[in-house]
This record gives sequence, C-alpha cells and structure tokens, in this order.
Amino acid sequence: MAARRSSLARAADKTEDVISRACAVVATFASRKPWRTVGLCLFLSAVLASGFSQIKNEARPDKLYVPAYMKSQEDRAWIDDRFGSADVVSSVLLDHRGDANLLTKAALRDAFDVYEDVLAISAEDGATGYDARSCAVGGWNGLCQKSSILAFWNYSRAALEDDPDVLATVNRPAPDCCSPVGRDASLFRVAAKLRYDDAGAVTYAGSLKFDFYLDNDAHEKTNVDPHAQRLERKFNEKLRRASYESFDRPMPLNAAGAAENVDGAFDYDRTFVNLASIVIFCYAYWALYDRRDPFKSRGWLGVAAAVVVLVAVLAAFGLALYCGAIFSATASIAVFLVLGIGLDDAFVICGAELVHFGDFHDDVDRIAEGSATVDDVAARRVERAMAAAGPSITVTSVTDFCAFVAGSFTAIPAISSFCAFCAAAVAVDFLLQVSLFVAIFSLDLRRKLRRAVAERASGDRARCCERCCVKEAPPPDREPERANCYGGSYADALLSKPGKAFVLLATLGLAGLGASGAALTEANYQYDWFLVRGWYLTNYDYNMEHYGDSGVTWVGLYTEHADYYENRQTMADLLEAYGNLRFVASTSLESNWFSAHEAWAAGEASTFSDGTSYCYSVRDFLATADGSDYAENVVLDVSDDTCEITATRVDTLWNEDEDDQSTIIRNRRMVKARQTARTYGRPLGPPKVWNFAFIFGEGVRLVYAETLFSMVIACVTVAVILVFLLGDVRAAAMVSSMVVMVCVITYGSIYWYGDGLNNVSAFFVVIAVGLATDASAHYCHAFQGSEKAAPDDRARDALRKLGPSVFKGGASTVLGISMCGFCKTYVFRTFFNYLITILLLALWFGLATMPVLCSLVAPAPRHRAEAAEKPAGPAKLAPDDAKGDVADAAVVEDADAPLALAG
Repeated sequence: MAARRSSLARAADKTEDVISRACAVVATFASRKPWRTVGLCLFLSAVLASGFSQIKNEARPDKLYVPAYMKSQEDRAWIDDRFGSADVVSSVLLDHRGDANLLTKAALRDAFDVYEDVLAISAEDGATGYDARSCAVGGWNGLCQKSSILAFWNYSRAALEDDPDVLATVNRPAPDCCSPVGRDASLFRVAAKLRYDDAGAVTYAGSLKFDFYLDNDAHEKTNVDPHAQRLERKFNEKLRRASYESFDRPMPLNAAGAAENVDGAFDYDRTFVNLASIVIFCYAYWALYDRRDPFKSRGWLGVAAAVVVLVAVLAAFGLALYCGAIFSATASIAVFLVLGIGLDDAFVICGAELVHFGDFHDDVDRIAEGSATVDDVAARRVERAMAAAGPSITVTSVTDFCAFVAGSFTAIPAISSFCAFCAAAVAVDFLLQVSLFVAIFSLDLRRKLRRAVAERASGDRARCCERCCVKEAPPPDREPERANCYGGSYADALLSKPGKAFVLLATLGLAGLGASGAALTEANYQYDWFLVRGWYLTNYDYNMEHYGDSGVTWVGLYTEHADYYENRQTMADLLEAYGNLRFVASTSLESNWFSAHEAWAAGEASTFSDGTSYCYSVRDFLATADGSDYAENVVLDVSDDTCEITATRVDTLWNEDEDDQSTIIRNRRMVKARQTARTYGRPLGPPKVWNFAFIFGEGVRLVYAETLFSMVIACVTVAVILVFLLGDVRAAAMVSSMVVMVCVITYGSIYWYGDGLNNVSAFFVVIAVGLATDASAHYCHAFQGSEKAAPDDRARDALRKLGPSVFKGGASTVLGISMCGFCKTYVFRTFFNYLITILLLALWFGLATMPVLCSLVAPAPRHRAEAAEKPAGPAKLAPDDAKGDVADAAVVEDADAPLALAG
C-alpha cells in the first residue's frame, strides 16, 4: 500500500493539475484556432508595444548606478539649485617635440599661438566661443576664467616679448588674473616634466597644460549644455589637426571627447550585440533541426520561437514603459536573457511532444483511414505536450518572475529598471509561449501530418529515411530511457560512483573558490574603466600621469540659510575643526569668505548688531576689490528692508596621493568630514561636504547592503514558491541551495576577474537568482515526475526527458553572449564575464550536481500512487471523445522506440 503523502505534496499535486489543465485548455483554443490566436496575440502585443511612445531614456551614470535617495544626490540638487551647474573645462596638453625645452621664448610664442587659436574657435555661426561669448566669467574681476603658463605675462604676447629673463619670471611669484583655483600663478599646475638647477629653480619643462572654462547651463534631463558641447567638439576637431613647431600634436581633453569615446565604443559593441542576436536565431534553427528525420526536424519552428520571444520583449518593454520604467543601454541586456528563457520554454514544449513521437505513425494511419482529421490530431498532440510541459515551464517562469520582481525593489535605478523589464518580459513571454508559440507549433504539426499522409499514400520514401517509414523495434540492448546521450552514456558516466564523487568534489571546489573570492572582494569603482582605447584615453592617461597626481583634490564645504551673526563663532569653530582633519590641506582654508570678511570688517570698523546688518556688511564686502574674489561663494537674498545669507561655499583641498585614491579610503574620508561638519556646524544647515566623486563613492558604499538585501529577498521568494510548486521541502531546499551557490560563486568571481564590487558588477549578483533557477528547477521537477522506482533510474529518466531541452536553452544564451567577449566597453565586458559565469554554473548545477544529489537524496515522487501501478506502455491519443482527459494522459509514460510510418 502506498505511503500517505503530506498535505504539502497533495496541495502541490492539485496545483500541478490546475496548471496542467489550464495549459491544456489554452493549448486547445490555440491549436484548434491557430490563425485567430496568432492575430489576437500580435494585436495585443502591438498595443502593449505602443508604450515605447512613453520612453524615458537615461544615459547618465550618476542617475543610473547610484541610489536616488543618497545624501550626495540630495546635496547635489541643493547645490545646483543655489550655485548653478559647475563650469565645464576644456584642456589642451602640449608635449615637447623631441627634447625641446618649453621654457624658452620660441616655445612660449607657440604657446601663445595655441591660446589665440582656441579663442578663435566658434560654433553656431559665431554665437558661441571660448572668449567672452561663452566663457565662465570670474566673479572677482569679470574676466574669462582660464589657467596656463601665460598667466605669468598676464596673457599678453607683448609682455612676453619684453621679458628679458623667462626663467626668472616663472620662478618668482606672480598674480594670476583668471585662474579659478587661486590668485597666484603656479608653475606646478600648468607645467610638467620639470627639471631643476642646484639651487632648486626650474630650468626646464617638457609639457604645458591650458585650461579654458565654459559657462555651463546643463539641461535637467541630459545634464549637458548643448551649446558648450558643440563648442567642445569644435575644440577637439581643430586641435587634433593643428601642428606647432615646438610641440607634438596637441592633446585636447573635455567632456565632449569623453562622450565621443564612450558613444563610439557603444556603437562598436552594438555590432557584436546585433551579431549575437543573429547567432541565437541560427542556433535556434540548428537545435531543432534533424537532417535524418524530417518529421522530427523543427528548425524553422526554432526560428519562430525566437521571433515569439522578441515579440514578447517588445510588448513587455512597452508595458514597463507605460508603468514608468526608465530605459537605458543596460536594459538591452534583457533581450539576451529573455531569449534564453523563452527558447528554453519552447525547447521544453517541443521535447514534450517528441517524447510521444512513437505513436505518430498511428495518428497518420487514422488520418489516412478517415477516422480523424489533420487539424484534430495536430491539436491533440499539442494539447498533450502542453499538459506535460506546462507545469515545468510554469514553475521556472514563476520563479524567474518573482526573482526579478524582488530584484526590482533595489534602490539602484539601473538594476531596478532592468529587473522590472525582465519581470515583465518573463511574464509576457510565458503567456505568448503557451498561446502564440503553441498556435505556430500546431500549424507546423499540421504541415508535417499532411506530408506524412501524402508520402504514405504515394509510397514515396525518397524524402524520408528508411527508419521513419518502417516500423522498427528498438535494438535489444537499448532501453527506452537510453534514447539520447543524456539518458545513455552521459548518465552512465555521471551516475557511476567515480562520476558522483567527481561532481560532488568539483561542486565543493567551486563553492570554496567562490567563498574565498567573496571574502576577498572589495568595493571599487574607477571612472577610467568606462573609457576605451583611443585618442581620448591616450590624452586622459597622459594628463593623469603628469597632472592628475597633483596630490590634492577639490572639495566644497557648504552651509545653508542661517543667522550668521548669531553663529559667527559656530562658523569659526567649523572651519577650525574641518581644517584640523589630517587629510585636509589646512592652507586651503586660509582664503575663505568668512575669514576675509572678518578681517575686512575689523579694518573698516564695520559694525553689525544682528543677522540683517551682518548680511548687509557681507554684501558691501563682496562689492569691494578684495571681496569680489568670493562673490560666487555667497548667495544673498537682499531686498529694500531685509537681507539674508541663504547659502555659502568654502573651497577646500584634500591631500590625496596615489595610495589614497581607493574608493574605500575616499568613502571613509567623506564620512569623517560629514561627521565633523555636523558636529561643529549643525546650526548652519547642517553643513554639506561635497565633491562629484562622492556620488559614485557613496553608491559603492551602499552597494553591499543593496546587493545583500536584493539577493536575500529574491532567494527567499524563490524558495517559498519552489516549496509550494514542487510540494517537497527537500526538493525546494536542493534547488534553492543550487541558486545560493551560483550567487556566492558569482560574487566571488568579482575578485577572481580582478574587478571590484560596484554598482555594475553587483547588478549581476542580483540577477543571478533568476537565471540560476531554471535548469535546476526543470530537472528537479522532471525527477519528481519520473515513475521509475530506483533513484538512479529516476535521475537517468529525468536527464533523458529534459537534458536536451535544458542544455539547448542554456547553450543558446551562452552562444549569443559569447559575441560580447569581443566588445570594448566596461559594461558589456562585465556583462560577458559574469553572465557567462552564471549560465555555465546554472548548466553545471542543473545537469551535473542536481542529478547526483537527486540520486542520493531522492526527493519524493510527484505522480499519484495509483499511477505507479498502471502498466507501462505507449500513451495513445484517444479518439474524439477523449479530449477532456488530456491532462491525465500526460502522466502516463509511452514507449520511446523509434516507430514510424508503415510503408
């Protein structure tokens, strides 16, 4: 007597029955009215795809890869609102030709030629230029902001010609009329490759740097000023073609060059991305093509399956865009993933029909005899296949959907939107697979049945091999479960004692490798990772080598609306405490609006008794020659009878050598500076400490928590669903453990790839949950559904049934993604590394580890006890009155002998 099954198992049985019958019902409509189904599905898909009219494209990394709620993002919005967008700078680097000394009059004359050529650049029919038309104007003197060695002669060629000793001039202090970083000219900011005499004086320079600042009115959506961008492009075009006697070819450097570098790389990568799509289509054809048996061959059906997936992607993306999802280049990756998932489902459906191919000849006989029609037979074969495959593809689709939905709750916009697109695509793809693909599948079966009937009537065997036309008994030494290599030689090797030992040891080794890598992984994020080899990166590397390691970096200290008269001591204490931080260059605080005003007020005997009179005093100070240097650092709200200070800025410098440039150290300094500002200056806002790099640094700081949160939520959600759908805690725990191991190994691979945990690499740890589930869940479900008695036989049976489909589904995605290995950009190279890792691990755990574990642990079977008592035999399609019993017929095993048409 069969053992009583648990209530969980019985509930799972009922759930599977409901799913099986529901899939059969949908398949009944789709297969009996295929053209109507195709038209209806395409119409609804087109309606959903119209959501592309609501597309919101986003390309800014600071908006995609960092959480919107971060303090640095909030601070940036506050600063932009009060101080406006930061000016943009166009730089040109000049390297000496040969070993020429650039501190000579001849070389400096050429430097003046470069300077004048830049000022002559214009765009938009002369409306914009690097002179007064578009330059960023200094608040202290109204002149265009710029920085170069020419400041020693106040940008006057005549002054240079009259200078009797150029070397003496550059070695003594000189005022700088126009540099936004200081009123004194500094040779070390604008020249490199310096040589010194015995007295320490500079005698030689092999490199010069010019900086030209442009006013920046950035648009809110693009964060780019199109006028400045057009001018920057002219700057790059002219200087890259220019030639000067003292210099090698000038090296321009600006935001437009960076955009050209990245955009050009993405255009290059799109070639391989498009090629990957073609490869997947070709593979879909090859995977279902059988040159030996035209009745089993379904090559074009594989192409149709890929088209169905693309239709699902378009419809799902439109639906997600209707719901407000943000589209970015990252979202295009979803096409590959959904292609793999969708083709996997299509392969499972086709495989379920091939399991019952042994009675194909009987159906042809009945059609030839007139007892059945082609349409009815094709519909019933599709219904039976869907009743068998429906629960399996439902389990994986539901788990994928829930994993991606869980991932969409992350605060990182790029990951959240990507998971939203994937969740919608998985759901829509499942619906189209069980309707649109089934309708196309039914039409293909009708065509094959008509061909088979015609060949049977004519006796023509030329178009069909002998084994298809003659009923043959299987070889006596070949059991039905060995009908393919997965149930034969592969299963023999895998389920042998050495095979099991190897798989378990290899799995433990992978887990150990992943765990050790995860322990060593550190957060890291570098801007230059996103650049690709080309003229811009060459110039960027040159700048970083000779000027980038200046030892300091700018950081702004901001205060908010407050009564600065009442809080004068608070402001003084804040500046003192901030300047005492070991990484802050205390000398950079010697020049600030507050201290300068205090000194001016004492000298001018200016009096103030409250916040309003203090504000008027600051206004008067900013109007003086000394105070004009700080005009851009104080925001006043002045009317006839009131005056308030609404915001202030103190420009500071942080000491930073090469060892201090890691993301972790920068984040620690950011946190320490913020704590100091809150502690000593709370009545002033509290104060804000900000640099643009803080946006990415804080994003990396939060990525640990976000990654762990999203991964745990996704894993728990998948585990709960698996318990409910598989009906066995052990089975659900086994599949969940496979998913967790894939996630851990993927996390550890960040270290082994030489990468760092950041907002891009963490992306793949989150989506690994959804991708790692399919193969293991498919196999476990097939193992539970096997009617064999011994665990090894059940493992072999499950491999025979689902091994080909699972492998083909995973291989299609792997093959397509392999094209991305030729890409240049960091995003797509990272995409290739981690996605290949995830998919190969998913195949390993699904087709190697899971069979071995199932043979050892043996989760409870899912078929009813009474089904096990039924004699094994072919599952014949009943006549017309058996239409309602399609779902029950799916659990009865058929013979797998290669029976075919009678000659």
